Amino acid sequence: MPARNPYQSPVSESRAPSQRNRRMWLQRWLAVGILGLAIAFLSLAYGVVLVGVPSPDATPEIVILDRHRREILRTGGLAAKPVDLSTLPEALPQALIAIEDKRFYQHPGFDPIGLARAMQANVQARRVVQGGSTITQQLAKNVFLTREQTLKRKTQELMFAVWLELRMSKTEILETYLSRVYFGGGTVGIESGAQRFFNKPARDLTANEAAMLVGLLQAPDRLNPLKNRQACAERTAKVLRKMQEQGYLSQDAYAKAMTTPIEIEPLVLRKNVGSGYFTDWVLTEMDTKIGAPKGNITIETSLDLTLQSQAERAVRDGLDTKRNAQQAAVVTFDGAGGVRAMVGGVDYRHSSFNRVLSSNRQPGSAFKPFVYAAAINQLRLSPCDEFPNQPYTIPKGKYGIPEDWTPENSDLKYG
Repeated sequence: MPARNPYQSPVSESRAPSQRNRRMWLQRWLAVGILGLAIAFLSLAYGVVLVGVPSPDATPEIVILDRHRREILRTGGLAAKPVDLSTLPEALPQALIAIEDKRFYQHPGFDPIGLARAMQANVQARRVVQGGSTITQQLAKNVFLTREQTLKRKTQELMFAVWLELRMSKTEILETYLSRVYFGGGTVGIESGAQRFFNKPARDLTANEAAMLVGLLQAPDRLNPLKNRQACAERTAKVLRKMQEQGYLSQDAYAKAMTTPIEIEPLVLRKNVGSGYFTDWVLTEMDTKIGAPKGNITIETSLDLTLQSQAERAVRDGLDTKRNAQQAAVVTFDGAGGVRAMVGGVDYRHSSFNRVLSSNRQPGSAFKPFVYAAAINQLRLSPCDEFPNQPYTIPKGKYGIPEDWTPENSDLKYG
């Protein structure tokens, strides 16, 4: 018989398997419990972050009226034409996927690789230089969520993207995205974009035209070809290069697209186009104050369309009679402070940048009275003091200046 370990209890051998089974049973049920709690937590979080998220089937219609209840803008609802991907040139979705989301057909709504790459780039640059958002996340953010930069909204974007992927096919996601993307100037959807810049239906777009429209989505105002042709051309070239690198364009097709001129033929697609500066401001304020509307909404404003037209005409006529002036802006108010007219630039179609609200300029000579007033007060001068217009040197130490100083006129002449 084998020697028995003197330190082992006679019953320990029989009890060991039972204890091991008990530990394994406890570990198994502990794992199941943790998994159940995790599922419950994720379900609760999913429900919390999706509170207030509108259905993708319902796009609220927004109507903006002037002070006399005349319609300024109607957007959303049925304004964006539905897209049938099978009727569009292949280059259009290919360009979109190449520049925005090359793993679109592989990910479940978010791209872990893209997110990791964007996070690394942002950490190295110490600022946000990449977003890492997929096409599905962009659809969730731009169409179904507000633009507020909060953790809840970011979480909603990611979870809603996964929900969209579960509910819609990849083709449906692309169709919904292309029917609701924004090209600036109040232009919504690829059909309206094709008409606005090329005066043709989207089905007739060439590869370089498709690349240009897709490139605009990054910054519709800054990349507007009617405003900044060079920046638009560089962005279009980048999209075409990505298409060639990912195999969507052959070398010959790439060379042809890069060397074929793009003819811009702008078309105005909305009435009251000049009031776009005002309605852009109203929609931004709407997002800030009430977030994304959960149903159709009508916004009554203080604008007067008649006065708005007169202000637009005044800007155009004023530039025609003055030299070296390329832009102008006008804003008028009623007695209660309500905006009656807002013209942020010469032509909203060419530049939607609102110079009334966003153009911060140096005051120039308008600041001189403040400087003169401070000097007069400091030197205790009176209105009777005279200063001849002739060369004059202020000696070192006088008025506290560190060295001799001789002021000069800009033309170096004296009257």
